[in-house]
Amino acid sequence: MCGIAGVVWLDPHRPADGDLLERMCARIHHRGPDDSGALVRGPVALGVKRLSIIDVAGGHQPIWNEDRTRAIVFNGEIYNYRELRPGLVARGHRFTTESDTEVILHLYEDEGVGCVERLRGMFAFAIYDLETRSILLARDQIGIKPLYYALEPRRLLFASEVKALLAADIDRAIDPLALDLFLCYRYIPGERTIFRAVRKLPPGHVAVYRDGSLELRRYWRLGIDGSAEVGDAASATRQVLDRSVRLHLRSDVPVGAFLSGGIDSSALVALMMRHRGRGEPVKTFSIGFEDAKFNEFRFSRQVAKALGTEHTELMVTEDDYAAALDDFVWYIDQPMADPASIPVMLLSRRAKESVTVVLSGEGGDEVFLGYSQYAKALQALETRGPEAAIDAFIAGSRYFGVANRTLLRPEMREELGRHDPLQTVRDLLGAREGTFARRMLRTDLETWMPDNLLMKADTMSMAASIETRVPYLDIDLVGFVLGLPDREHLPRTALRLFNRPRLLTKPLLRAAAKGLIPRRVLGREKVGFPVPFARYLTGPLRGRAEETFASRAFAGRGFFDPDTVRERFRRLIAGDRKEAFPVWMVFCLERFCRTYLDEPHDARRSVVAGSLKQMV
Repeated sequence: MCGIAGVVWLDPHRPADGDLLERMCARIHHRGPDDSGALVRGPVALGVKRLSIIDVAGGHQPIWNEDRTRAIVFNGEIYNYRELRPGLVARGHRFTTESDTEVILHLYEDEGVGCVERLRGMFAFAIYDLETRSILLARDQIGIKPLYYALEPRRLLFASEVKALLAADIDRAIDPLALDLFLCYRYIPGERTIFRAVRKLPPGHVAVYRDGSLELRRYWRLGIDGSAEVGDAASATRQVLDRSVRLHLRSDVPVGAFLSGGIDSSALVALMMRHRGRGEPVKTFSIGFEDAKFNEFRFSRQVAKALGTEHTELMVTEDDYAAALDDFVWYIDQPMADPASIPVMLLSRRAKESVTVVLSGEGGDEVFLGYSQYAKALQALETRGPEAAIDAFIAGSRYFGVANRTLLRPEMREELGRHDPLQTVRDLLGAREGTFARRMLRTDLETWMPDNLLMKADTMSMAASIETRVPYLDIDLVGFVLGLPDREHLPRTALRLFNRPRLLTKPLLRAAAKGLIPRRVLGREKVGFPVPFARYLTGPLRGRAEETFASRAFAGRGFFDPDTVRERFRRLIAGDRKEAFPVWMVFCLERFCRTYLDEPHDARRSVVAGSLKQMV
């Protein structure tokens, strides 16, 4: 995994600025502290900060093709690169490395933009084609790896993180519609970012920049119409998941796993044990909190002991959480109000002490219908119809709609007008394609997954210079599981003690994991990743929050009504927990604005560790 950045001028006679590229790459040094490289030729400058994982010694980037007419910078991993390489060799390509990066480049030479359809992995890359005088940008199918861009009249800028674009002095004006989306979702879904000038390249898309024009094209979308019958769905699912885990273990550096003790991470670790090298331990990492209600150590310990892993625990105190807040704001790169982000960053730092790569369970709930809102929405569909089902999904997802606009100044509310931040979700759920269950899964895989879960996983692990891999989001696994009939996914009713019914979600994954992990884990209900952030906000962070909401900078920002925000915070302090998320969202956004709008452009963590190695 790496960080990439680039600048392309429209004027072919204007030389690219190597110093600007170096400033941009300095902002993302944490993504690739092992190696760096740059290409500066004519109007184009491409840079990379490399975290060396495959072909550690020989995979230096940028990489040229044989006749030096095309070059690539790449962030991510291609898990099927070994399978693709022999065909390329047979067609006459000469390789100079053992890396997956070079496979992409030669595949592009043969198949052009369509090369992305052959790739199985997580990726964001840029290819400079001197023959067509164009730049190709590409992002993986699910959106595991990020890629941002700013298209200006005379140049295109792109990077793995927005902070690298800000080093190029782009316009930092806030997008009001993105602010509205943030207040609805707690993150910003879709192509928008908080900055009007910056866009995300969407998952499953490529973009070609030529002659000052940027053309976006979707090359992949999850199909939800079909229904494949298999004899033994559980056995087939285990085989597909096992292959995904095996491919995700391809690495030339140590690989571990995050282990919560839930079914998703436990099944991954159990399959990792099957594919470890002889005598090599599987290293697992778990996080807990002082409050016993938020501590799952007893479950992760049980799984680690049963499977025989080399296990590490990290207890996060309220002071640890508060101390990490400013780091979180800097590294998260966009306004984000997921309280679990800080613990993920802290656990990544601990894991980095012994591994460079971790497998994580993101995607298990979205692929195997694991969230309670899915069950509630399906029940509403059956009893009250489609509109009630959509409302149940939205309520269960804790999306706020326009409710949090009451925190805004009247003029901001007026500017937003009739904008409906939930329209995209309603359109996805109301589509005619597929069943309602599959539409829910695709909705989350196209919104919540890339723009919250995967953004958090990428930025918080990269803050510690560690790579997170997500086997449940392998495109072959996703396509296979969502192609099965709905009956394989529908929640089952089980009996607890004293014959009280309970709902067990993810029946297919539970059946596939039977015999791999302890029975007690198989029977656990969905817990999620609870964080006692309301207590932290009214405890060790209270003084900082009060100072933030009382500051001139906050009032002068012009977004929120300070009196309203302070009143809502007082309610939270008095014990009204429903105010926790709205107050936390405002707090996170203002801390973000202080970092990215108020601090000097050479922000505190823009560290250059040696000059980029230039390749002309």
